[in-house]
Amino acid sequence: MGLYAWLFHDIQFAPSGKRMVVSSIDGSIASLRLPDLSVERSIQTGTDTRRFAYSERDNLVATINLSGGLALHSLLDRPWLGRVPSVEGTKACVEVAPDGTIAWGDENGMVHVLPGGEPARAFSFAAHGSEIGLATAVNSICFSSDGRTFITAGMDGTIREWAADGRLVRTVSRVEFSAWSAQYSPRGDAIAAGYADGSLRIWRKGAEEPVSVRIPGASRVPALHFSPDGDRIVLTTVGRTAFVADARTGAIISELAGHHSFTRAVEWSQDGSRIHTASDDNKIRVWDGRTYALLRVISGFPWGPFSIRLHPDGNILFVVGRSGELFVLDPERGIEVARLDVGTRHIFSIALVPGGERVILSGQDTPLYVVDLGRLGEPVVAQQPWWRSALAKDASNHQNPVEQPRAPAAAPSGSPGP
Repeated sequence: MGLYAWLFHDIQFAPSGKRMVVSSIDGSIASLRLPDLSVERSIQTGTDTRRFAYSERDNLVATINLSGGLALHSLLDRPWLGRVPSVEGTKACVEVAPDGTIAWGDENGMVHVLPGGEPARAFSFAAHGSEIGLATAVNSICFSSDGRTFITAGMDGTIREWAADGRLVRTVSRVEFSAWSAQYSPRGDAIAAGYADGSLRIWRKGAEEPVSVRIPGASRVPALHFSPDGDRIVLTTVGRTAFVADARTGAIISELAGHHSFTRAVEWSQDGSRIHTASDDNKIRVWDGRTYALLRVISGFPWGPFSIRLHPDGNILFVVGRSGELFVLDPERGIEVARLDVGTRHIFSIALVPGGERVILSGQDTPLYVVDLGRLGEPVVAQQPWWRSALAKDASNHQNPVEQPRAPAAAPSGSPGP
């Protein structure tokens, strides 16, 4: 052990003398049994941990990283975390139907489906591929509101609609550039898709041709989301600005400017009152869903979020990114109420089961991860009172910095919000 001591930042002996805890330069924390130094438990914090404090009674480790960030980790087994066995390969997107069916797309152009969420009934099929037979990634997947069909967007430039049993219903569109995002409208009367050329296309029932609009300054549209009434679409770009567009004409209604890097993820609250945008500047901005004014900026993330998702009640915002952690925020106050160590690598996508009691995570590892929110216990969640009530009143000691917006992001002249 002494030969490798230079790899560790900190070492602490437990009061019982039965174990020691070490932190390594690769961001890992390990509990070693004494005297044989066998590893009892190892976790990956995702950052360069410089100092830590260990509570043997609770099996909790509080860490401080290189940038001064404070986090709480559990060295216990995680009863709130489950795994769904799946095929190997990176899972780019995951979604859940109203009946609990889980579907995800991977980097090889395959779609995998668990009817009713039951692994025993799982099936897979090739959804996207190039004209010369090469597999291309499935970038996006979305179920219809009744769960009878779902659409996929692929790197091969196609948008396809599938029956829940995997039968191809139709190829909605095929173009020469990659399709990055696609979603049904809430009423099911339209499909919107974003492309690698920076365009937005909208297909409406009964229309012979789609509406096609090139987004100003955009080189890609990686994410989009319909408003709850289906009249507007908010979309992100490979740029510093998100846009709100009319869902019928594609005309730009407002520009949500202020991020300092590529906007990657977006979410509209179910009541239509809030829009959330996430960027590679490591920040989430919250906008008024009707006036498009900037309400608050949530910062303090160690990376730019890959995906964000709101709980149906609007009181919980889930955030994932380049580490194996799930951030849980109170979006109204910008407060981090939990940071859950899932123990995986990059997490690319989040989905919620109907009712919102479980979160499905997909990423680079083989299994899908299932976080059971009803089983989160005190060793894992610092803000336990917050889980017992809708919002805790004592969450002030676990905050992400909430920046005050400098000025409201007003809608362009002549195009006020609905």
